[in-house]
Amino acid sequence: MRQYLRNENLDLKDLINIGVFSTLFFFVSFICGNVFGVFVITLWTIPFFSGIFTGPVTIFFLSKIRKKWATFLYALSPVVLSLFMGNTFIVFFHALFLSLFAEYIKRRFYSPSGKENIYCHIIITLCRVGWFLQLIVLKDQIYEKYLVMMGEDYANSIISFPDWAIIIIYFLAALGGYIGGKIGMKLFKNKLTN
Repeated sequence: MRQYLRNENLDLKDLINIGVFSTLFFFVSFICGNVFGVFVITLWTIPFFSGIFTGPVTIFFLSKIRKKWATFLYALSPVVLSLFMGNTFIVFFHALFLSLFAEYIKRRFYSPSGKENIYCHIIITLCRVGWFLQLIVLKDQIYEKYLVMMGEDYANSIISFPDWAIIIIYFLAALGGYIGGKIGMKLFKNKLTN
């Protein structure tokens, strides 16, 4: 029977596992970003595909390490890594809020079947939408950055992002997170009950 060890503190082994799995999550998300971020037309699908492909990683991690604050650290660590790659603090604060919410869901709605892990993965996937919030709040700064990195056409296309599209991106991210969570639950069905 699965047991959520809320009263146990994280030890060194747990922190190493959090580091390994969050780095794996970051790596898979980074690949999705590089594959789907090359063209502006597919840029908006990054959170969707990232949610699908990171689902097994997240579900396995959340099922094996069930101590308090593990979900929070796992969700926030990839975002901290992305700050070193040029993301702004908008992304960080967005992810900080969602990471705390994922930790709350993990603790509050724990079930022996592990279904709360799917909801946690959906919330963790929503952290990827923080990048698009930058486009709404910091258009000039993002334009300058991508003008240097990708050229004028790409930068102009990115800043033409309509503000209302963020709702669609949140929906796609949640859908991708749900699909990825279901895939993870199916892949590790036998391991999740241990």
